[in-house]
Amino acid sequence: MSSGLTSSTMPETCSPAPYGKACVGCSRAKCKCYTMSNGNGKCERCHRLGKVCEPPVPMRKKRKATQHSPQPSPSHPSALADSDLDSSSTARLEEKLDSLVSLLRSQGVTTDQSSVVQSNAVSSSASRVSPGSEASRTSPAYSCEPTANNFPSVILEASDNNISMIRTSQSSENSQTLQLVMEDIAAHVNMGPAADEQFDHFRRCFLVIFPFIRIPPSMTSDELRQQSPFLWLTIMSITAKSLAKQFAMEETIWSIISKRVVTQRRANMDLLLGLICFTAWSHYFKQDRPFLGMLSHLATSVALELNLHKDVRTNVSWRGKFGRICSEQSQKQVPRTLDERRTMLAVWSLTSWYWAAYRKAEPMTWTSYLSSCLRALSENSEYDLDLVLAAHVKSHLIANQVTCSSPDDALGEGDDPSTATPPSVLIKVLLRQLSDIRQSLPPHIQTHKTVQLNLLTAELTVRATCLNVATSDTKERSSPGGTLCIQRLRDLEATLITTERWRDVFFNEFSSADLVGVPTDSLSQFTLCMVVAFRLTMVGADGDEPGWDAEEMRRRIDVFGMLDRAYEKLSRVQNDAGIVADFPGPRLGIWQKSPMMFRMMKALLMAELPPGMTLPGMEAAAEEAGQHQHQQPAMRTPESMDQSNEAGDMFAGIMVPDQVVMTMADEPWLSELWGPSWDTGQQSAFFPVDFSFTDQM
Repeated sequence: MSSGLTSSTMPETCSPAPYGKACVGCSRAKCKCYTMSNGNGKCERCHRLGKVCEPPVPMRKKRKATQHSPQPSPSHPSALADSDLDSSSTARLEEKLDSLVSLLRSQGVTTDQSSVVQSNAVSSSASRVSPGSEASRTSPAYSCEPTANNFPSVILEASDNNISMIRTSQSSENSQTLQLVMEDIAAHVNMGPAADEQFDHFRRCFLVIFPFIRIPPSMTSDELRQQSPFLWLTIMSITAKSLAKQFAMEETIWSIISKRVVTQRRANMDLLLGLICFTAWSHYFKQDRPFLGMLSHLATSVALELNLHKDVRTNVSWRGKFGRICSEQSQKQVPRTLDERRTMLAVWSLTSWYWAAYRKAEPMTWTSYLSSCLRALSENSEYDLDLVLAAHVKSHLIANQVTCSSPDDALGEGDDPSTATPPSVLIKVLLRQLSDIRQSLPPHIQTHKTVQLNLLTAELTVRATCLNVATSDTKERSSPGGTLCIQRLRDLEATLITTERWRDVFFNEFSSADLVGVPTDSLSQFTLCMVVAFRLTMVGADGDEPGWDAEEMRRRIDVFGMLDRAYEKLSRVQNDAGIVADFPGPRLGIWQKSPMMFRMMKALLMAELPPGMTLPGMEAAAEEAGQHQHQQPAMRTPESMDQSNEAGDMFAGIMVPDQVVMTMADEPWLSELWGPSWDTGQQSAFFPVDFSFTDQM
């Protein structure tokens, strides 16, 4: 303060009031409050203005000091009372904690060995308990054990008398799931040389066609069973030589899917990879109804549950802001591995297969993250089969550009059949992309039989769109020697050449023993080739295609000869692969049913020919039918269903079990055989109904 001030107006000494101790008047006036040493309790401003200096109003409740305050003497009465109060509070708190832990244990909650609630629970220690007993079921009808996903773990914080809930760690859930699946497959554990032989067979014949996983060459069957028991079981089931063992493993697989995945909502990489493997070769176990769509969408759901459909975030997830409930989100996440990216591409492939076979649900939406996965698999491949999978995905992407470009036509809502034909510019762009894919592959991958088949299937899908042009349009827009007519003939010739190349690769590169490893998608590819070949034989049948040599084309593409070769090759698969049909019931294996299906496919195609039209191979089929005409059929046949056994009936010599006949309409192999694009106006000889399917090419 200035020395000129007198004692009558201002005290000689004053000091600023401590923080939060300003009087009420200074606080309201937003002024600095100075306390005077001789001001009789007044501050400098109140003394100068002659006002009453009101002391500050306490705004905070004082907390009782527990650690730093001096302890009163035990002889003091108040100290004894406080000591008794603390002891009673501690005893009541311990009693409550013990009762809570006992209640959790009685409901089936087991205590972690590393953290146990002790008598000194008032300290800062915590204990973790997690559910895991069958006693905690909500009702007697609940037939599965509770999981960590159903009941979060409980943490008891005794320091602040707080109970917080957090989810168990991912590693803990994986360990629990692994242990449960190991118990489920205990009845099928097959250790020793037999399991290793099946494992090597899976590498040689199955994985080279659809490499959805990378298995190190040094890994044994027992090591895979310890790491991924469900995947191991699916591999053992599709490679089993005995049909009885194969179907027994199938029951266990369905039990794990329904119990662990659907009911208990468990999800980890082992379950996802096992689902992919079981879905890819689902034709091994198909009976009355196909389940490719069901399993492909279930695999998609598991992948979404594992967050494999998107890249990991570099920052903390918003769910981590709510404390311990999602505290694991605040941890630094590891970037996506190549195994995870490969798995996600395999899941997308399953949805694309389902669309190609049944046309019921379009493939999973292609995203920028899937593009990054495909790019990483192509540029940073760990082994050659990664390039095979990348080429497989790229070929399906190009084929889907044609089949998914017009959903209304695919669902049968288009009025004009020509609307299903993409523009010529799009066709040229897609063919150029296919050529670029071939050129970008290493030479040894270009000649890989699976890569050749996939790329040729995509090319055939693109080129076969020229067959969707209506006959009336070709007559109006084409004339002999015209530009449109020449382009039309070039398109038909290119489609014919692609069909021949696909046929040569399938019959020359794949032996009978190799066919055991073909996935469901390869069967749909064969159907596509057969349908395109048959439609090519119908081009120019009525002389409505100027300049097209129909007879020459039919000599080059012998549709019934291809079916005969396929029948012979499939008939040898069971013996060449060493498969034993030892199942006691009437159920047949896939390699027992498939030759019959190709025989029925041949009969269906022959029945759809216009009257008086003959194709190569029909004479042999007629002779074969005549040989069996007087035989008593051992199983139900189509003519026995219609009560017709007339001369010349194409089904006279075909004997097919009931399970094959009743499921023919659901087979993806035959889902495209009733399209109006090549319909001649006759009713089908096998199914005398009017199918309203549109052209799916």
